[in-house]
Amino acid sequence: MAVDGKNSAGNDDNIWRQRYYSELETLENQLRDSRDAQDALRRLSGRLCLAAQGQSHILDQMLDDTLVALRNQRGASALDELILRLSKAIEDLDDAPPAPKAAPPSADDETPSPLHSARRALIELIDQLNFDGEEKARAGRIRVQLHDVSDDAQLQHVMTRLSDLIQQRHQRMNEMATSLRALIRRISTRLNDVTDHLAREDKARHDSESNSDTLNARIQDQLRDLTRRSREASDLNTLQQEVEQQISRVDQHLMTFRERERELAAAYRERADHLKERIGELETAMRQERERALTDILTGIPNRAAYQQAGPIFLKGSRRAGRPLCLVLWDIDLFKSINDQHGHQIGDRALTLVARYIHKSLGEKSFTARIGGEEFLSLLPDVTTQTLFTRLDPVRAGVSALKLELDSGAVPLSVSCGAVQIHADDDLDSAYQRADTALYEAKRGGRNRVRVVE
Repeated sequence: MAVDGKNSAGNDDNIWRQRYYSELETLENQLRDSRDAQDALRRLSGRLCLAAQGQSHILDQMLDDTLVALRNQRGASALDELILRLSKAIEDLDDAPPAPKAAPPSADDETPSPLHSARRALIELIDQLNFDGEEKARAGRIRVQLHDVSDDAQLQHVMTRLSDLIQQRHQRMNEMATSLRALIRRISTRLNDVTDHLAREDKARHDSESNSDTLNARIQDQLRDLTRRSREASDLNTLQQEVEQQISRVDQHLMTFRERERELAAAYRERADHLKERIGELETAMRQERERALTDILTGIPNRAAYQQAGPIFLKGSRRAGRPLCLVLWDIDLFKSINDQHGHQIGDRALTLVARYIHKSLGEKSFTARIGGEEFLSLLPDVTTQTLFTRLDPVRAGVSALKLELDSGAVPLSVSCGAVQIHADDDLDSAYQRADTALYEAKRGGRNRVRVVE
């Protein structure tokens, strides 16, 4: 039976290992795809730099600097600085006197403009990246904005947003891969402990069987010896003495056997207690790892993975009880400007301040998670479309009143919000898409506002 337990544990061990290694391989493939996408975006940016040259000497020099930075794979801060300089050069170009109009090309000579080609290439890139969830919605908004691009400055802004999205995806996959590797190492260590315990138990079982076999053999020998001596005994007294001697030897064998069995039982209890302790440590480690995996490292509130787990539970509970449920998207206004003007550390402080305020303001019955970048998602049970605005607008106003103090003064903060009630024919994805549309309308309407749609 111990052998069967050992084999079963070994099979479970292999199954878990294969499952985790499979997940790790999937993550590594996604990371590779993300790196390929970043490389493609760099190559595309390089080609756009080449296509845009010839407008002015200053702009050509800056485009050359950008090409060098892209080829050397400079970091995000260096590229951000180049983007600001490029934007300034393009603005100066717009302020310059217009060049003489060229004669319109004939239909035969008409070719797509560099701007049109760039838009088309970026749209194709977005389609090839296979975003999912809220990242897919953000990519969709960028795709819509690409169709409205009419000049190089707008194109550069949209490209920056797409680059940020790809970088965030790459960072999230890196974090998931690191967390998964750490979990695999911990589980492997604990599974090795279990395997060692089962091996010791198997040895103990063999030792116990060996003790039993030895006892049986010795008793058999004593019985055969007693039979022989009884036949050879010449009188009753001699036979009685022989029987008593053999019984004494049998008792001695039984005492030795019981002593060994007690030792084996004590060793077994010690191993069982040790295994129980190790299993408890494993359960604690897995619980802590699960909590870490479902918590956003920066803000301390739930993350996207937590929403993917909690969302179906909230939806199923609301439908089973016949009670309303609303889905809300929040987005910090002009967050990129905060990063550009004050640095990423101040941007991180702004993210943390806003995230914790929204999370606390909506109360314990609600659920709020950071789902990427400066975006947050909330689930509000027992709230309808009619009362949704009055529930959310005070939170929006509260964010505007937050103080992020710096030596140079306070950094203004505000959020835009899109919210919907989940309908009977909705799933989480369709409700998310409607809320995302509402958020986009709030942004286009001037920011720092709540937009509720049916």
